[in-house]
Amino acid sequence: MVYVGLVTCDENPKLCDKLPTEYSGLLFIQGATPTMSLATILTNAVKIDTLHTQEILFSVLKNLPEPDRMTEDEFDTLHDKAIAGDIDPQIVIFSKSGVPLEIIKLRGQLKDQKPYQLDCNEYSKLCTDMSVTRHPTLFVLKDGGYERYHATKM
Repeated sequence: MVYVGLVTCDENPKLCDKLPTEYSGLLFIQGATPTMSLATILTNAVKIDTLHTQEILFSVLKNLPEPDRMTEDEFDTLHDKAIAGDIDPQIVIFSKSGVPLEIIKLRGQLKDQKPYQLDCNEYSKLCTDMSVTRHPTLFVLKDGGYERYHATKM
């Protein structure tokens, strides 16, 4: 989830006095906490040089973190736990050539769940064994096995 806020210097002059002039405009700030210093927050901020909604959205999405990468051994371990009925649901994305923005957006929409990515360029045998023929393909590993979802359009 991404929250958007507006700070106007007319209404918040004390905050604006703390900001260097190069920080005027739109900033995307991710992972800030109330205990972080302003300098740390601004160091991690991404300046967005547009006021067009679609371009702002694209800038935010491309700066969200990609899913954590998973190895074949890690997948095998989770798959075995799922078959044994000893797993909380896990999402694994089988893909090639990077991660589509829609998948990055998915990570932002899931609060208690973080998807993993498995690269079929690197683990082609596993992808073949799991009958992954379209990319991306999402697996939900859960008690008793898994469900597979093929992307129709990305």
